[in-house]
Amino acid sequence: MKKTLMLLFFCICSAFLATGCEKKDINRLSIVSAVGIDKTDNGFAVTFQVVNDYVLSKINRIDIAPVSIRKVEGMTVLETMTKTSNYITDKYFLYHFRILAFGEDIAREGIQPFLNAFLNVDQTQHKYNIIVIEKGKAEDALKIHTTLDLIPGYAIEEKIRNSRDNFGLGLNFNLDQLLSLNVSPGSNFVLTSVRVDGDVEKGTKGDSSKSVNPEAYFVVSNFAVFKEDKLVGYFTEKESLGYQYIMNNIKKSIVTVVLDDESVLTIQVRKNSCSKKFVIENGKPLVKINCRVYGSVYEDMSGMTKFTSAYMDEVITKTEYEVTKMIRDSITRAQTEFNSDVFAFADDFHRYHPKFFRTIIDRYDEVFPEMAIDIKVKFHLERVR
Repeated sequence: MKKTLMLLFFCICSAFLATGCEKKDINRLSIVSAVGIDKTDNGFAVTFQVVNDYVLSKINRIDIAPVSIRKVEGMTVLETMTKTSNYITDKYFLYHFRILAFGEDIAREGIQPFLNAFLNVDQTQHKYNIIVIEKGKAEDALKIHTTLDLIPGYAIEEKIRNSRDNFGLGLNFNLDQLLSLNVSPGSNFVLTSVRVDGDVEKGTKGDSSKSVNPEAYFVVSNFAVFKEDKLVGYFTEKESLGYQYIMNNIKKSIVTVVLDDESVLTIQVRKNSCSKKFVIENGKPLVKINCRVYGSVYEDMSGMTKFTSAYMDEVITKTEYEVTKMIRDSITRAQTEFNSDVFAFADDFHRYHPKFFRTIIDRYDEVFPEMAIDIKVKFHLERVR
């Protein structure tokens, strides 16, 4: 009897709880896939890329644009979000948005206020990737129709992931990671930049996505370098890869080398492992970087791959030189042109030499450009194809 009463009580409670589940779920929400922020004459504008669920439906699919764009101007992020109710039929839903894109103009002025604002948005997971639109506006990038993915915001994310896993150029920085870096004295950061190639105006039309040669498309570009929260410039492609070697972010990549007989080789890098040692010599900071790179000769454009020890020794020497140069150029540019420690050297000196770091923290902008760097790269040739 007691079990029956308990079961009845449980069923009644479940019924009451179930009444709270109205039909106001997915069908009454406007799902945002990407958000863009640009500078305007009156402040800034936030662009929301909203998914059209009728296109994604497998049943009764309608031939209309997979996403729609809503641009809202305002003085605060919350103001723009609230104003979206004037433009869309349902409440916006940010839980699944993947990309937060900053136009170059607003990135050069500083992104910290926007990061703080999005920190307070309780709908998000803080897992979205934060990127910069190189030499362009976020609004224009979010308007581009894509051919390989229905939703442009998701297409950007997938291209960044693909580049990161196969070439080493993509990078994922979410909100929590950026905010933690901004707290660390002396430490700065880089973000992935995305470039729009082609005719932006034509790329926003639906006919572009139906062409085998689209009018405009996204390209994962070089890393955007920040000092504090402001964009100060861009690494080159090789400097960006050099950064990835230092930070142990290379999963797979390639290195092109030219031998003494002018043969051009492609070295396929399988993985890398970089260790850093932070020492004080004569009262000055010194960073010792030791990298182990593993890979194989994938192709020799001379058509005459050799298997002699002299050939392999030259391949090893040339590969070590190229990787060392990428690392060196990346650090040198960060020191001389940007004066931005994007490698977290400041954090490491703080960790391993806290007393010394306290003596340089107030003048770190003077110390970092003069910091001595010792780089050693060891290439392990695993295979010659």
